[in-house]
Amino acid sequence: MFESNTPAGLHLPDRRRLWFHDLSRALLAAQPLDALPVSSFTTHLVRLERAIGEGNAYDAALEQSTPDDAHSCFQALLAEDARCAADALRPRFVPEWASGVVSVDLSPLRAETPAQRLEAARQLFQAIGRPNVLIKLPAQPSLLTITEQLLYEGVNVHFTHVYSAATYEAAAECYLRALERRALEKLPLNGVISVVSFHVSSLDAVVDRQLQNNIRAAQTRGELARVSANAELLGKIGVANANNVYRRSRDVYNSERFARLRAQGALPQRLLWTDIAPISPLQTPTHYLDCLNHTEALLLIEPTMLDKLADYEQDAMPRTAALREAPDILARLAAVGIDLDLVARQLVSDADEMYGEAFAKLIARVDGKRKLLSSGFMRRQTLVLGQYQKPVETELQRLRSQKSITRTWACDASLWTDSPTVAAQIQARLGWLRLPTDGRIDREVLCAARAESQRAGWQHIVMLGMGGANITAETLYGIFGQQAGFPALITLDSTDPTAIRDVESQIDFARTCFIVASKSGSTLETLAMLYYFYQRCVEQGLKAGDHFIAITDPETRLAEEAQRLGFRAVYYNPTDMAGRYAALSYFGMLPAAMLGLDFEKVLDRAAEMALACGANVMGNNHPGLWLGTVMGVLARRGLDKLTLITSPEIAAFGAWAEQLIAESSGKEDKGVIPISGGTVGLPHDYSDDRLIVYLRLENGAQNPDQAVQMLQEAGHPVVTLNLRDVYDIGAEFFRWQFAAATLGMVLGINPFDEPAVEESKHNTQRLLDTYVAQGALPHSAPAYTEDGVSLFADDVTAALLHQLRVQQAFETTPLSGMLAAFLRLARSGDYIGFLAYLPPRAEYIAQLEKFRRQLRHVLQRAVTLGFGPRYLHSTGQLHKAGCDKGVFIQLTVDDPEPLPIPNMPYSFSILKQAQAEGDYEALQSRGRRIIRLHLGAEPLVGLRKIEAAVEALAAKRK
Repeated sequence: MFESNTPAGLHLPDRRRLWFHDLSRALLAAQPLDALPVSSFTTHLVRLERAIGEGNAYDAALEQSTPDDAHSCFQALLAEDARCAADALRPRFVPEWASGVVSVDLSPLRAETPAQRLEAARQLFQAIGRPNVLIKLPAQPSLLTITEQLLYEGVNVHFTHVYSAATYEAAAECYLRALERRALEKLPLNGVISVVSFHVSSLDAVVDRQLQNNIRAAQTRGELARVSANAELLGKIGVANANNVYRRSRDVYNSERFARLRAQGALPQRLLWTDIAPISPLQTPTHYLDCLNHTEALLLIEPTMLDKLADYEQDAMPRTAALREAPDILARLAAVGIDLDLVARQLVSDADEMYGEAFAKLIARVDGKRKLLSSGFMRRQTLVLGQYQKPVETELQRLRSQKSITRTWACDASLWTDSPTVAAQIQARLGWLRLPTDGRIDREVLCAARAESQRAGWQHIVMLGMGGANITAETLYGIFGQQAGFPALITLDSTDPTAIRDVESQIDFARTCFIVASKSGSTLETLAMLYYFYQRCVEQGLKAGDHFIAITDPETRLAEEAQRLGFRAVYYNPTDMAGRYAALSYFGMLPAAMLGLDFEKVLDRAAEMALACGANVMGNNHPGLWLGTVMGVLARRGLDKLTLITSPEIAAFGAWAEQLIAESSGKEDKGVIPISGGTVGLPHDYSDDRLIVYLRLENGAQNPDQAVQMLQEAGHPVVTLNLRDVYDIGAEFFRWQFAAATLGMVLGINPFDEPAVEESKHNTQRLLDTYVAQGALPHSAPAYTEDGVSLFADDVTAALLHQLRVQQAFETTPLSGMLAAFLRLARSGDYIGFLAYLPPRAEYIAQLEKFRRQLRHVLQRAVTLGFGPRYLHSTGQLHKAGCDKGVFIQLTVDDPEPLPIPNMPYSFSILKQAQAEGDYEALQSRGRRIIRLHLGAEPLVGLRKIEAAVEALAAKRK
């Protein structure tokens, strides 16, 4: 007998006979292998996939790996793991027992023919170069010849996928023939090791289903004897089949044939019971151990079984009884009409298929992790979530369990909806996923546009569009600025007459190109701006069409108008994405090209992120899923004010992210409220409803690191995304799009629709129809007027504000007191929103940003700012359909001129008023807290009323 090293608490079986079904670098590093009560280790593909995909134990090796392809890279990792484990187990190496050995899987992916499998096994065994290593090979009839050859050559073989006595006998015969060939050539026999994995519980799982079918059929016919005959066999076939094989094994290795080989040093081929964890709650945790604990057999232990072994007590009675009963049980199985050989063949077929799939997933995971690591995105992001870390990890695990990443890339809309109709709509909006890499955005076309823009000598490009159609161009221009030899960009997304006149005053029509951008091609504001500037070009004596380019979907009204008006060019965008997910399409990249930007580098970085967010990347290593999960989990816990802080050089990104997150998440009374722009502030300026996301440029000149650090130290959760340089903004476009999609999964909403946007459009059109029919828009009386500034509110709100102003005794004028009272309605967890139908001039922006800072400090409330009608295509969706946490002040002014719109029966002033009133009505109809402050003809004078209200609030705070 060999001395047992089994711990005192482990009575049976002894350590020599226990194999552990796991081997990974993390396991090797976590503890000495001899600390586990097992003697040998074998790889588990799924656990190995998880260790590579989720953990970091392999990251350093993957980053430094030299093989070009993922398959070769994995083989190198596997060989290194096997060498380390084999060396650690060498002191306990007992060939007679196949103890102290390591068994590794051989990939079938590049070894489809037997000859290829033979060579692959040789190479792997030689690469590991250790005597206590076995190579796994399925005991398929087609592979037995090459397996015999490997054993003959001294390669240790672990036979797998064995479910029947016939297959076991074939594996044993293969081993014996190899030994006999070696003996004939006087080669040593004592160094050749072989093991046969024999599956147990998986057979029970299949046979029990057939027995249950028999039972149901017999019950239907009233055949009680047949019911009993089948029921008595439930849960017994796996053990009986294994014991039948055990008997044959004893016959083989007690035979005269093997005795001759043993005399020359040959070792018995060991049986390894596999699948011995219970499959039914009716079975005891050690059911299969009890029945198959034969001294000569090995046992493959799953990690979940280790604890159960600690107090395991030997009892020979179940084993003896099971061995004695095996022939009778198998005979009774045949009598009830179940062909065990047929079941075994099906199991082998299924196992072969699953084995190939498992290896394919593993190699894909290696490939995904390598791409992720090469991009460096995960290394350049950090999070400090405090008490929210565990809930985020739990949600990541849930998303991983439902295969959310793989299903997203497969365009499986059931991640977001149960409705077949909505699912079809979602599937038609997932084209952004492959946009960075699928070639639909033709770089040659963009290069030609860039060259033509330079040749034309444009002084300005004016983007005419709303929301996602033009905000990417604005973002990129805000980050990169004007390029030498290329035009400057002006973005117009306002129907305010003054704003339109401001654009006119900046441009020379003869040297200006207008890009008209609309996905639907029917956006009212966009068409109005098109008609206006086209007519102005005509009035300038220009061939107007030469100054216009359109970006739209095919067969839209804009496409038709572009053809009718002789546009210089029309660029048809892929149709399978919403505008806010179209940053990397022609909507974003064509203006970038015409502005002379290195759009190629932006797209390349986006492609890097797309690979890092690929289907083969695990959730906790997935930049997009990771960010979306953090946003969603914290929003569910009340931290729904996503506060975007950036390095100054990339500040323009905030507006793009704001429209993406607000429009994607604000619905079904849920949502994340993005707060962008403004200063960082101090910790005491913030309530406990904030998630801070800091986009930090690594070479930024004035990064607000210290201010963000103070927020973090004050307990605010902080996510930091480090960008290598400004071109990483392309990567962020993709990361945030994937994050927005994930946010929808976490919140249980459809992130690809925008129902409330349509509501405001319908209201606007109804009001415009009234104007056309009656010559005027509907008009209501103000609740209060002071110094030419009027406050509009419903009767209940107006009465409440009068009452609160008196009760709270604000030291200011009545109107400012009412405004102060209204601002105080923002409770803990609420936010304040300024909806400004003003021309977006610097002086108005400065004043409103000042209010934002002051209110953040005085009330500790998040404050958003949106200019109308621009915000209707971004945060407007959130305000109306998201969670009811907004306290809104809509700001309107008297327009200095109406500014007629060619081809339309109303002016820009009327259009803007209808849009403001339409949104006001939509917010009121949903019970939102909203008032309108009409500033009159002098906006800065009117804004002084708000300033006085803020000062009155500050005085109360003191």
